[in-house]
Amino acid sequence: MTITNTGLTTLPKIRHEHIYLNNFSKMRVDLATQTLSTTVAKAMRHFLTEEAEETANFIEKIITDLIITDSIYNFDLVKYILTLPGVKSFFSERISQDPLEKYFSRQRQRG
Repeated sequence: MTITNTGLTTLPKIRHEHIYLNNFSKMRVDLATQTLSTTVAKAMRHFLTEEAEETANFIEKIITDLIITDSIYNFDLVKYILTLPGVKSFFSERISQDPLEKYFSRQRQRG
């Protein structure tokens, strides 16, 4: 979404590839997380009709709750891993994407 008189972009991370998906981009978790963000939900409420309200609610409540719940689980998992003998550090870059990948994998299987 672009505000033409100022040249500002309301959703700078959302591009054509976020909306028009091909077989490869359907598997990209980064596109899904950027599309299903609170920034997008707020923009939907501001710029779209009331019909978009339920989608904005879904994005803010369901997806956010899913991420927070799995993040708490992942935090507990990291704490446990650090108690294992011989483990001094742990790089968790990939852990935070696992719940989202699982969720969107199920969505792809549905069709």
